Amino acid sequence: MPDKNISVTAQYANISPTMRLIPLPVQGAERTKNILIYLPQKDKLKGVVWFLHGTNGNAGNMVYDIEVKQMIDRLMTLDYGIIGITSEESEYNLDFDGDGNRRWTYGIDSNLVDFANIRAIRDTFIGRGKDR
Repeated sequence: MPDKNISVTAQYANISPTMRLIPLPVQGAERTKNILIYLPQKDKLKGVVWFLHGTNGNAGNMVYDIEVKQMIDRLMTLDYGIIGITSEESEYNLDFDGDGNRRWTYGIDSNLVDFANIRAIRDTFIGRGKDR
């Protein structure tokens, strides 16, 4: 602690009514994926941040966790797009490797279904010239 008085001032960012995640079905590599998305106007978009949940989780629970939501809100005020996506195992109650957990298909093969889903969704929005 400093050996003198200090002053701290909060700085607040304004969240507009349009800054919210909306559910959107988008064709993935093999099945329709139900994502949560926010995109600012195309001329303001700085980049897109993808949110991927942990084992046995899903996008909805993750992106509304208070700490994650605060980060998402901040990213929105800085004109970043947000995509929350659920792993194939979690979304469709599958267990590809039979370990009893629902998780992402990790590995060095970029053709694994979850990587393929991310690519398919990314390519869909690029192809649409998505700006809202």
